[in-house]
Amino acid sequence: MPNAENYRHMPEDAVPKEVLGPSFDVINICAKAGAGSSTLGENLKTRFEAEGYEVLLLNGGSDLRRESIAKTGEDFTGFYERPIEKDKEIDTLTARLLIENLHPGMIVILDSRLGGWVSKKLQDAGVQMSSKVQNILLTARADIRYGRVYQREISKGKKANYKAVVNDTRLRDAGDKKNFQTAYPELKGIDVLNPRNKDENGNPIYQRVINTSKKTAEQVTEEAYNFITKQGLVAKKE
Repeated sequence: MPNAENYRHMPEDAVPKEVLGPSFDVINICAKAGAGSSTLGENLKTRFEAEGYEVLLLNGGSDLRRESIAKTGEDFTGFYERPIEKDKEIDTLTARLLIENLHPGMIVILDSRLGGWVSKKLQDAGVQMSSKVQNILLTARADIRYGRVYQREISKGKKANYKAVVNDTRLRDAGDKKNFQTAYPELKGIDVLNPRNKDENGNPIYQRVINTSKKTAEQVTEEAYNFITKQGLVAKKE
């Protein structure tokens, strides 16, 4: 499956306007590494599927990497590592892959650092992806994020070094911010993952900000689920 994070240079004709209609519910989950976006995405998918919904979870660069290798034989590296010149080719591939996986009535959960910004850019380009789109930002204290990333590496059986994890995570945060602003000139001076910042028109980027620092994964999921259903994005099934 594709990664919406890579729509950064989305050509207006990349997604046929008649394909993406108001029958899709879109939930954008945005966060820096260690804030809990992957866990929230998986938990929401499980919860909505248990209620009878069909859910498409687009999770991080790994989905695009697998699909790009399968479709083209080429291994695209992540947002942070790859040169900006690659983006148009990747964006077009991502758009096509997204279309191939969509079905009417589906809930689409985008776990992507630029998910909120992406949906805005798509709509600005005239792509009516959904009449109901909600952007959720997860935040957490830096030390907690570093600790989570470290524990995640350990759980995978890797010989992780905490200081190295902290350094790598800091470099990724800084590198992503620089690349975001290079890809989107209008983001100059704007950190899209800072809850206090707004878009170039002065509008909030996110409808909900959840600080996960002192919350369990279950508490974060419950808060996000209640917000989503109360907003009418996904109606609770009786």
